[in-house]
Order: sequence, then C-alpha cells, then structure tokens
Amino acid sequence: MNKANQKVADDTTAVNNKQTDVNNAAEAKKNADEALKNANDAQTSAQKNKDAKQAIADEASVALADANTAVKDAQAKVDAINDKLANFNTITLPAGYKDDLIAYYNYFGNSSYNQAEANNLAQALLKYRDQAMSQNKFKNNSSDDRVVDIDNLNSTDRAELSQFVASLINQVRTQMGTNLVISSPAADDYAEQVSQNYNKDNWNSADNGKHDQSALNSATDQLNISWNGENMGLDQSIFTTDYTVLTDGTKLPTGNEQTINDLKHLIYDDFISMMFDDADSAWGHATNFAGIDNFAAEKQAVGFSLDKFYNTHYDLVEANQKVEENSYTLPSINALTQKLADAKDDLSIKQTDQASKQKANDDAQNALSSANQVLVVAQNDVKDKTAAAQKANDSLTTAQNNLATLQSQLSADQANQKQAKTIFDSFDADLATKQATLQKATDSLKAEQGRLAIAQADLDNANKALSDANNNLAQKKQVVENDKEALKVDNDKLVQLQNNLSDLQNAPKLLTAAKEQVATAQKDLADAQEAYNVANDKLTSLKQTVAGTATNVSKAQQALAEAKNNEDAAKEALNQAQQALTELQQKEALAKQVAEEQAKLAAEKEAKDNGYHIENNQVVDAKGNSVNGWTVKGNQIVSPTNATVDPAVSVTTNVSVDSKGQVQPQTSVTANSVKTVAATESVNTVLVATVQTREQYKQQLKSNNQLPQTSNDNNAILSLTGVALATMLSLFGFKKREY
Repeated sequence: MNKANQKVADDTTAVNNKQTDVNNAAEAKKNADEALKNANDAQTSAQKNKDAKQAIADEASVALADANTAVKDAQAKVDAINDKLANFNTITLPAGYKDDLIAYYNYFGNSSYNQAEANNLAQALLKYRDQAMSQNKFKNNSSDDRVVDIDNLNSTDRAELSQFVASLINQVRTQMGTNLVISSPAADDYAEQVSQNYNKDNWNSADNGKHDQSALNSATDQLNISWNGENMGLDQSIFTTDYTVLTDGTKLPTGNEQTINDLKHLIYDDFISMMFDDADSAWGHATNFAGIDNFAAEKQAVGFSLDKFYNTHYDLVEANQKVEENSYTLPSINALTQKLADAKDDLSIKQTDQASKQKANDDAQNALSSANQVLVVAQNDVKDKTAAAQKANDSLTTAQNNLATLQSQLSADQANQKQAKTIFDSFDADLATKQATLQKATDSLKAEQGRLAIAQADLDNANKALSDANNNLAQKKQVVENDKEALKVDNDKLVQLQNNLSDLQNAPKLLTAAKEQVATAQKDLADAQEAYNVANDKLTSLKQTVAGTATNVSKAQQALAEAKNNEDAAKEALNQAQQALTELQQKEALAKQVAEEQAKLAAEKEAKDNGYHIENNQVVDAKGNSVNGWTVKGNQIVSPTNATVDPAVSVTTNVSVDSKGQVQPQTSVTANSVKTVAATESVNTVLVATVQTREQYKQQLKSNNQLPQTSNDNNAILSLTGVALATMLSLFGFKKREY
C-alpha cells in the first residue's frame, strides 16, 4: 500500500513538472511565432521597397539611355556643321579687283575710247590672277562623298550643284555690290533643257568654239523662261582621259561615276578660271558672273547642267514669277554659323539634361543597392526565425507527448492504488469472503486491466488526434497570418494611393517652382553662351589675323619669284602688244570712219528715196511737204543725225579686208548720188561674234600679231567694239581648261 501511494505521489510530481515544461514550451513557441511574423512583415516591406526602387532605377536607366542618345545625336549634328564650316568653299576677290573690273567694263562705253587704255585696263585685271588662284582653294567635304552617275544626274543632285554655283556667284556679287541670284527648280529645268537641246543638235562647243544659240532660244520657247547669258567650261575629255585636268593639279577619276565632291571641285575650278583668268574672252565670263553688265535682268537665277560631251553649262535666266517659285535657300557661312549656334544650344540643353538624368540614375541605383541589402538582411532573419519557431514547436510537441505519457502512468498507478486499498480493507473479512472477494477482485482486476488496455489504446488514439489537431491549428494560424499580410499589403497600397493623390494636388506648386528653376538656369545658360560667343569671336579674329599675315608673306614671296621668272616673257609680250596696238589704232580709225559713212549713207538714201530738196530755205520732200528734223546748211541739207547730204556730189566709199585681216578703204564715183558701203555684211557680223579658245588665241598672237578672230573667214573683222558687244550682248563666251 505504501509503495502504491509513493508511486502515485512520484507520478503526480512528475506530471506537475512536465506540465510546467509544456507551459514554458508553449510560451516559447508563441514568442517564436511572433518573432517569425515580425520577420516576415519586415521581409515583405523590404521586398516592396526593393521593387519600388527597382522600378525607379529602371525608369532612370531608360531615361539616361535616351539622354545619352540625344546627346550623341546633337553632338553628331554639331560635328557635321563644324565640318561644313571648316570646308565651306569661298571666293575672295583680291583688293582692287572690283574697281578694276568695273573700270574695264565701263570703259567700252567711253566716248573717248582708246585701245591702249583698254589694254592697260585688261592688264590691270590680269595681274590679280596668281594672287586670286593662290588664295582661293577648293575644300573637300566628306559629306559630299556620295557617288552619282553624271550621265543621269537626278533633280536632287542637279539642284545641289546649282545651289553651289549660286552660292559662289552670290559671294562674288556681294563683294561687287551687285544683285544676287537665286536657285530654283525652274532654273534647274532650264539649264537641263539647254543641255538636252545641245545633245539633240549634237553640238560640242569644245570642237566648234561656239554656243548653240538655237538650243538656248528653243529652251526659252519650251519653258517660257528668258535667258540672260551662258558661261561654259569645255571639259569634254575630263572624265574619259586619265591625266591632270584641274587648275590645282587634282586628278579626277575616269568614268561616269563621280562624287558630288568631285563635281563641285570641277565647278569651283571653272569658276576661278572664269573670274581671274578671262583675258582671252575679254573678261566676259567674269562680268557675267559679277553681274555688272547693263543688259542683265534685275532679278536673275542660275542653273547648272552637263551635256553629253561633259561640257559644263552655267545658264543665267530672268527670274520671273515662274522661276522664283519654290526657290531654294542657299548655303552660306552666316546660315551655317547660326545653325551651329542653334545646334550647340541644343547640345548644351541635352548635356544638361543628360547630367540630370545621370545623377538621377546614380541616386536610383544607390537606393536600389541599399534596398537590396535591407532585403537580404530581412530574408536571412526570416530564415533564422523560421528555424527557431520550428525548434520551439518541436520542443512543445515533445513536452506534450511526455506529459501525456506521465498522465497515463499516473492514472494507472492511481487505479492500482485504489485496488490495493480495496484489498487491504478486505483483510479483516471472512477468509471465504475474502477469498470470494479476492477472486472477485482478481476478476475485476483482470477486467479493469482489460479496460485499462482499451483505455490506453483510446488514450494513444486521443494523443494522436491531439497532435493532428495541433498541426491543423498551426496551419490555420498560418492562413490567418497570410490573410493579415495581404491585408497589410492592401493597406500599404491604399496609403501609397493617398500619397499620390496628395502629390497630384500639390503638382501646380511643384510645377511653378520647377519653372522658376528652369528660367533661372536658362538665364545663366544665356549669359554663359554670350560670354562664350564674345571670347570665340575674339579668338576667330586673332586666328584670321595670324592666317592673313602668313598668307600675305607667302603671296609676296611667290609674286616676287614669279615676277623675276616672267620678266623676259613680259618684255616680249609688250613688244607684241605694241605692234598689235598700232594695227588696232589703224583699225579703230577706219571703224570710226565706217560708222560715220554708214550714218551718212542712211541719210542720203532717205533723201534720195523721198526726193528731199531745198525750197524757201527749207527741206521738203518730193510732194513739197516740210521734212521734220532736217535743216539747210548752205547748199546742203543736214539730217537729224548731223549727216550732211550734198546732192551735187556723187561719191561712194567702200571698205574691204585683205588676206592679212587689214581694212583697206576704197573710193569710187556713182551716178545715183547715193553713197554705199560694200562691206556691210562683214561689218554686221561682229555683232554675233563668238570668242576663241585659249589655245587658238595664243597661237594666233604668235603667228600674225592680230586680235583673236572668231571665224574661219579671213574677211571677217572683229573690232574692239565687236569684242565688247559679243561679250555683253551675245553668249559671254567660253572658258577652255588648260591641261
């Protein structure tokens, strides 16, 4: 009995102690679960913060990439304009050239014209040739390196070349103070039509030394555009023969595939030759491009084309409404300079924006890095807290299982104790009774032991059900925790939306402040740009001064060397010129005589045809009517042109040309009392004369010391007046390149 009592007491103490352990384990599990929940909340918050920072960083990265692209494009634009500025082709007239060209042109209208003075004026222009050739050099441009088919130039390529020609002409005319030309689609069409007409007529000016006036007039009729003049470069072999062709020694490739840059080089070479080495064409090309002739339209346009013989055509036309329509904006230094300034402003703005985007991207990346570090710490903490919670849960389960075991043991021992007490109480009963009772008790004990085994089995099942219930409870708790987390995410999103709403409400104030900051930054930028422009202008001026000084020294040295080398040639040329001058003065006198005789012949013819005679000291016709403008002087009658008609004298003055090109006067008497000129046809031909090529001119000077002839007819006379008229009124001649 005592043993059973002691056993129950020990079991009770063990159960009580184990219950304490279970309670402690349950508290530890509760704390571990709370810590795990907090760690999960921290991880969720860190993840959301990282995702937000990632979105901002991605946006900043895209914005920076866009800003970098914008800066790259703006820098490329600045570089392209700088390249064009550095390689912009210019024409600079030497000091004094303008006045001497105008003096030369104006002298042809001088009433006291003198051949010697005309020669002096021509020489005054020729002296600028070497200086002009030296200071005007073609500049290659990489942006013009695209290849074109010169046999099939499209309208875009022809327009670009025409604009280049117009730009060169306008540079000259700006320095000359004359009207500028325009470039337009209609002017391009006219020049192209002229070349097509030349091709149709199979007209190669390099072979026949003439312009195809029919082609020019036909183009006028076809397009209703009036032409003022045509300059030509005779370059028929330039793309078919492999040798140096340009004045500066440049070799252009053969074949019909050429670059726009090479074509512009060819045009530039034509231009400087026509402007500064045009003596053999009476400076007709130069005056044409310079715009100083009296017959040019007030508004002119120019077009460029190539015929099938690769002769270059520079056609000047009257800029009527049709020609002016859709005229092009011509390239210029000022326009490029303004474009460069605008491009630099745009680049500066984009660079400022790039710097801002770079800083924003750096800040965003730093914030993202910090958020990633916080997230890693939170994730590691969740791992630690999860392990701790699992350990606490395992400890609780173990303690609960041990408690259940001890409780079962206690119940069994309490039953034994009760049974022992019952047995002990029955010791005083009758033995039989005791035996019966013992037997009964034994039977009861067996029954109870059976029931105890059943109860133990039920207890084991109950403990298992309790464990399953605890596990299910833990799962339900996790679901609850997950629902709480989702609720918190929704609450956080609600807070963010409320914050966004607040930001939108404050946006006008923020925008106003941002505008004020932009205005201040723009003013600072403008001040800095103005200071930069002033400094850059000073630097440019200094560079030009240095370059000009070096160029002048080089030119002076070159001029001195060439002057020494050409002294003997100049003396020989002077002797030849003096001989030619003597002959020209004779021709001039005779030309003047012929002109006077022509006026007199016209007056005599009029008087004869109308029967003019003197009545009552007045000139009357055959019907006796007074003739207006005619007067009586002695026994003669005087025409309105001051030609005196002597009806009593019958003299005829004729002129002819000998085999040497010398004009010989002849006198004869006729019976009709009217003077006639037999060489009228020859005299008139000078008005449509064309100009020789440079090689023909030089060869003729060497052979007979005469002025250049423009026809194979030895009886044709090219007087000085004829040169002027042919230059100004006709086609303005050609320039043939020297190879």
